[in-house]
Amino acid sequence: MPTAYTCLVDAWKNPNEDERGVDVGQIRDLLQMSIAERAHEMVRVANLMAKARETALRGRAGDYAGWKTSATSELIDEGLVVSVASLDDIIDSKQTVNRPKDQLSLP
Repeated sequence: MPTAYTCLVDAWKNPNEDERGVDVGQIRDLLQMSIAERAHEMVRVANLMAKARETALRGRAGDYAGWKTSATSELIDEGLVVSVASLDDIIDSKQTVNRPKDQLSLP
């Protein structure tokens, strides 16, 4: 297990999530907005998500081919070999995306 891993990641729970894992805080906020405000917010969030995906792909490793260059091949079971991303690439991707649960697991 990597040294940066902590049990806090598994225990962390978004206080706005219901029992299904849905962030009801965001829904509550949207319901208090006018239709125009709601549409504006939805476009803003969609643009942020697109930017996050684009940023993640621009991380040090880049796309799949970039991740593959630093990955190691590990024998999991007889005849089953998987590629495992390098710890540096995983840390870089978590720093790039910068989610709260990722921040808890980073050194």
